[in-house]
Amino acid sequence: MNFVAISPDGQTVASAYSKLKLWNKTSGELRQTVDGFGPVIFSPDGKELIGSDGRGNVQLLDAATGAVRRTLSTCTGASHQKPALMATSSLYLRCSST
Repeated sequence: MNFVAISPDGQTVASAYSKLKLWNKTSGELRQTVDGFGPVIFSPDGKELIGSDGRGNVQLLDAATGAVRRTLSTCTGASHQKPALMATSSLYLRCSST
């Protein structure tokens, strides 16, 4: 596990390292697993996650189901470019060649 995010209400934990896993914080129950995700961050209302799918796409996910709602951005140019997401007090997105 390389990335961890906690929902604003403190009830859901998202862990990510090639797979995104959504956990119930209280019970420890694994609710959902989604293949191919790196760093994620919850929306302020906790209903959505934004994350990188590792293929050059940034996607908006339903936080309850893990379903992809839509692709927000795709890095263009060289095929080796991938979005770099950094979550601090806000979310930063940039395309990088690493």
